[in-house]
Amino acid sequence: MKKFLRLFLASVLAALAAVALTSCIYSPKLEFEPVSGGYAVSVGNAGSQTRIEIPSTYEGLPVVAIKDGGFDECKKLQSIVIPEGVKIIGSRAFEGCGLLTEIVIPDTVERIGTDSFRYCTSLEKVYYGGTPDDWCGISFGAFLAVPTCYGADIYFGGEVARDITLSEGVTEIKDFAFMGCESLEHLIIPEGVTSIGDQAFYGCTSLKSIVIPNSVRVIGDSAFYNCASLTAVDLPDDLQSIGRYTFYNCYSLTSLTLPDKVGVIGDHAFAHCSGLRELTLGDALRSIGDSAFRSCTNIISIEIPADVNNIAKSAFSGCHRLVEVINRSSLGITAGADSYGSVAQRALEVHGNESSRLTVCDSYAFYLCDGEYRLVNYFGSSPRLSLPASCNGQPYSINDYAFFGIGTVTKVIIPDGVTNIGNSAFEDCINLKQADIPGSVERIGYRAFSGCTSLDEISIPDGIGEIAAYSFHNCTDLKRVSVGNNVTSIGASAFWGCTDLRGVTLGGGLVGIGRAAFYGCDSLTAVTIPEGTQTIAEAAFSGCGSLASIVIPASITEIGDGFLACYRLVEIINRSALKITVGTDTVGGIAKYAMDVHSGESRISVSNDYLFYTRDGVNYLVGYSGDSVVLNLPETFNGESYDISKYAFMYCEDLVKVIIPDAVSAIGREAFSGCISLRSVNVGRGVKRIGEAAFYGCTSLADVYYAGMEAEWNQIYVDWDNAALTKAKRHYDVNTAS
Repeated sequence: MKKFLRLFLASVLAALAAVALTSCIYSPKLEFEPVSGGYAVSVGNAGSQTRIEIPSTYEGLPVVAIKDGGFDECKKLQSIVIPEGVKIIGSRAFEGCGLLTEIVIPDTVERIGTDSFRYCTSLEKVYYGGTPDDWCGISFGAFLAVPTCYGADIYFGGEVARDITLSEGVTEIKDFAFMGCESLEHLIIPEGVTSIGDQAFYGCTSLKSIVIPNSVRVIGDSAFYNCASLTAVDLPDDLQSIGRYTFYNCYSLTSLTLPDKVGVIGDHAFAHCSGLRELTLGDALRSIGDSAFRSCTNIISIEIPADVNNIAKSAFSGCHRLVEVINRSSLGITAGADSYGSVAQRALEVHGNESSRLTVCDSYAFYLCDGEYRLVNYFGSSPRLSLPASCNGQPYSINDYAFFGIGTVTKVIIPDGVTNIGNSAFEDCINLKQADIPGSVERIGYRAFSGCTSLDEISIPDGIGEIAAYSFHNCTDLKRVSVGNNVTSIGASAFWGCTDLRGVTLGGGLVGIGRAAFYGCDSLTAVTIPEGTQTIAEAAFSGCGSLASIVIPASITEIGDGFLACYRLVEIINRSALKITVGTDTVGGIAKYAMDVHSGESRISVSNDYLFYTRDGVNYLVGYSGDSVVLNLPETFNGESYDISKYAFMYCEDLVKVIIPDAVSAIGREAFSGCISLRSVNVGRGVKRIGEAAFYGCTSLADVYYAGMEAEWNQIYVDWDNAALTKAKRHYDVNTAS
């Protein structure tokens, strides 16, 4: 076998020399320095070459080493062949060779120095002249000494390494040995191997299975760090400890049993193994390290062995679904407390009974607590969920974090009989588009649907008395909300960041709207606050930049500073006793940008997504609620001319082109301010005035097309801070209707 591999390497060298390396540089430009046993080589005057083949001898003596920093910063180097006989690749040998894509390494190499391949981020192929067994014998100086550290494929015998079976006789796998081998899928380690080194398989993201023999006593720190495809691992019986970060971010692991001799679990050993559902700790376990199981979000039950005397800080932090702790130790673990590594922070119960109280039915996990079933987790893969009607014939509630972060779910139907949707129950279900909530639900918890960025519409049933804080926070696709008649309060930031929210129907039982409840709902154009509502808290509607009209009922007694940056809020329909005055900062600044405050019916008209308001016989275009990036503004409004109101299109950052018809006579202050993508504007001949900063910040504006002649343009009054408009190229006497 060895002879075959040497012949193979020789053929690789010959092929590369004859075909791929037609511009190879040999000894005339390389530098050689005498060392024990022969010569060490460095780049010399060949630093500008793209391909280099190092000769095996120089002046009759073998080349045995590559000098420290020998080829560092060879910015153009793409390929290099190292000959048979080289034993040492020095520290920083190829550091900074950012274009290096392939390298040939002979089986004679025994040591590769620190940082040899630092910044070799383009390296894709490593051709090795020996076997995987030989590779295991190389001593690597550190993390970046391994040529595969940035994800390069390694080739043994001309084949990319996918399945590796090490031979008997191998006794150790050294530190960093297969680090970054992203092609490696299956590995069998033979009996006789006693240790697996630090970071030995770090970043082997395709590794699916590994056989570890019982002879292994030591598994080093970060040995399987980020082996994201690893689904199962059987640990050897005589293993006594698990190092730091050993299986960090192995998120495909679903079950794990620790051997009975393991006494210590290192810091972060299994952190972010988010797929881990079944975990069994060994009888000899004494200590669980800091963040050892942090963010293992699918563990729902754990048994703490009798000899455990230390659970370090944050050991179970972020284990949101860990609802049951069976405590055999003498530690005073208490449900709901963040002590002992937060192991019971989310627990419904800590007990010492012989059996678990979990029930699994059709991929749904339930826990029986105080006579009530809680749905605590879902293990299936279906995107469309119709939740069970009951558990063992009894109704249930949806527990905190039950579906947290399950990105595959697109639809959920909650059955009648469910009364509670827990805190963060569906948080960050980013593909959830539809959630059907039955009338039986009495509570939707804190952050229950926060971050459900695909959710389109939600109806809050009459049975709910309060919408909790952040319940629908950052549901960026949410367009319509209907709030039941028994809802008395909308909690702080309940709909914060619902940037596509266009319609809200508030129920008649509403008493208070909480702080920042609708903050940043930038597509909301009109809101009617129902009679009976008493308070609107600070920042409740701040940042609702498209809000044009709001109805304040007679029952309102207090409005906090709730309307900051509502630039288009032109109409306040005030039926309360509060004294609201146009253009003032009083009463929460609600009328700071208003054109009118009155108590009648709304004077806002909507035509093809354009919002118009009429005051004192003048028509104003005050906003736009559509999605088009090219706007051809209406020819008229009800057959009449109109002005573009101040702030009408401010911060419409996707707007590319706007066509202003002849019917428009004035463009108000900051009307198009901040429209950073606006490239062209067609201006009709009717425009006589362009207000202050109307086009401020329109940094992409390149062309202005005007229907009249240059002399007519010069008659338009252009207020200050419109440099983007005045510096753009102007085109006169053009058809501005297209």
